[in-house]
This record gives sequence, C-alpha cells and structure tokens, in this order.
Amino acid sequence: MPGPSPIAESWTRRSGFSAYDDDSYDDNYGDVDAYTDLDDGEEPPTEHVADVLETVSDILVDVIGPEYLLDLEIGIQTRFDEDLEIESLEFVALAERLLHHYGGQVDFVAWLATMELDEIIALTVGDLVKFIVVSTKY
Repeated sequence: MPGPSPIAESWTRRSGFSAYDDDSYDDNYGDVDAYTDLDDGEEPPTEHVADVLETVSDILVDVIGPEYLLDLEIGIQTRFDEDLEIESLEFVALAERLLHHYGGQVDFVAWLATMELDEIIALTVGDLVKFIVVSTKY
C-alpha cells in the first residue's frame, strides 16, 4: 500500500496550521484576484500568463484525461466545477502536479485552504493562473 501523499504530508507539517481554526493560518494570498503582489503594480508579461495557462492546461489534460476534454478548450474562463467537473481526487492530483512542476513556489493546497466552499466551487482556471503568476513572480 502506498504511503501518504507528499501534499498531505506537507499540509499537515505546516507550522501553525490547523484545519479547525481559521485564525491560525495566514498565507497572504488574499490579493491574488488582482495582480497586486507584483512589483510596480504592473500586470505580468502576456507571454508569462500564456505560458502558465499552457502549463495548467497540460496538467489538467493529464489529470482529467483527454477523453473527457474532447469538446472543451481550457481557457481563462473555464470553471473547475461546471466546465471541467473536477472531483476532489483530481484536485489532489492537480496539487501534486503543480508542486512537482513549480516546487515550493506554488502551494495550491494552502491557497485552497484559505477559501470558503463557494469560492472553491466558483474557481476558474484564470484564478489558478493568476495565483501561479503571483507566486512565481515571473
């Protein structure tokens, strides 16, 4: 039987993190919706956003499977819940792939942990791309 996921292990090892105490963990991801963490208030280069979108799209095809995405092109407005119908295990696989690709720069699990359920349900590929762009600081 395989051991615990590296994502689960890193999540539980976080100092000060408690799944039951909302005030015990602050990851400073609150301003991801606008590129407010970028230097000089500038938006990132279009090429970087396009590269991140392509990487996320490739990872999603690997995670979900190309047969489920035949009639859907993954873009900024693609919704994880309504369009991709992504399930919790696929979110775990997505988190592991992002960790593998970006290393410690992109902590998808911690970012999701800051959200309410309705925010997770409304999550788009564009939201994830913005989070990655801010996290990697191109």
